[in-house]
Amino acid sequence: MEDIKGIVAIIAVFGMPVFIVFFVCWFRYLRARMRHAQILAAIEKGITLPEPPGFPKWITSAAIGIAFIVFSPAFILVGLGASDQVNEMRTTILSGTAFPSLAFLSIGIFFLIRGLLLRKHERQNASLK
Repeated sequence: MEDIKGIVAIIAVFGMPVFIVFFVCWFRYLRARMRHAQILAAIEKGITLPEPPGFPKWITSAAIGIAFIVFSPAFILVGLGASDQVNEMRTTILSGTAFPSLAFLSIGIFFLIRGLLLRKHERQNASLK
């Protein structure tokens, strides 16, 4: 029974991020395919489509940063979830999950700072015009 728990835990830890990335990429693909069909239909009818509105780049970067910062404690919580282990094993699990947590946290801080700098840059460019 313990072997099954370990196998399920490994599949969950490594499989869920792959599933989430697949899910996001699949819907981006479907949206791009729908947009392409819309463009082809407009070309056939001789209509010019307006440029689709998009988010400013700084909002996207800041949102990615916030998502990484919010997601980073999940690895520590996974380590805390192994509470049926002995204290020494629990410390090893926590120290093993601390590195991915710090990696996600640092990536999140990078994107958040990048978003704030892009926002400042866009405001400076808007004031010059």
